[in-house]
Amino acid sequence: MASGRLTVLTALVTIVLFARASSTERLQKEIDVFNGSVHAWWIIFNVPLAAANAALPEKSPAMNVSVPASEGFPAGRAAVLVEAGTVTNYGFTSTNETRTSFDYMRISIPWVKVQSNESLFRYKSLMYTDKLEELGSSYLYYGIATKLGNFTVGDNNITVTVQNMTFSAVFTNETGQSPKPPTSMKNFATYEHIMNLTWFGEGIVNRHCARTNYDFAKSMVQAVEVNMKIADGILPGFKFSGAVHASGIDGPLGVAEIWANFNTTLSTRCGFF
Repeated sequence: MASGRLTVLTALVTIVLFARASSTERLQKEIDVFNGSVHAWWIIFNVPLAAANAALPEKSPAMNVSVPASEGFPAGRAAVLVEAGTVTNYGFTSTNETRTSFDYMRISIPWVKVQSNESLFRYKSLMYTDKLEELGSSYLYYGIATKLGNFTVGDNNITVTVQNMTFSAVFTNETGQSPKPPTSMKNFATYEHIMNLTWFGEGIVNRHCARTNYDFAKSMVQAVEVNMKIADGILPGFKFSGAVHASGIDGPLGVAEIWANFNTTLSTRCGFF
């Protein structure tokens, strides 16, 4: 019953907020609309720059991936971020009455430069989730292409199956130590830079951008090792053969496990569409 109320409320608030956003050229102040908590694994893949550029949305302004030299990626390479885990206590910031939880896996490309805009953005290309209401609200509200999937999530593993395609990952704590604040983790700054980028999707509201603000000051993270099996097609535009292994966050790629609270803002005009 709560899920039904959340779906209806999402639709009503979406209509009101978009009407409000459309009444001005651009909202000058970020407005937090949703909040919640997340336990997830953030995996950064090192991919060919050409593949990352080819995965950007079509029928859009000229855009390309521009990896900052400070991030340490080799020439001709780029990043693809996969987030996989569980969001809990999620709902509108204005009320605690309609809260939900859902499993998800999201694929995004960071450091996207659009036309002559000086800022870099993150393109959220696809999300899988196990909840029907998230399928609708993610696409309608933010324009993120979203599909339903079957999820199995454990303390150290996750399996996502979509149309006979499967992504599976098993994580191992490298150090055996307890989670620590992000400031104690070498190179976690790369993850913070990526997650702090303003982002956009490609759906029916692709004229709008948003931000997700994580409370990194109170978050906990740990470096983990992961062994993955990735079926062709489940990460569209990117192919991985056989078993895939990543270890820690000692360089510009790897995997981190995180526990954090977050807020997501109202979508506003990007200014470049």
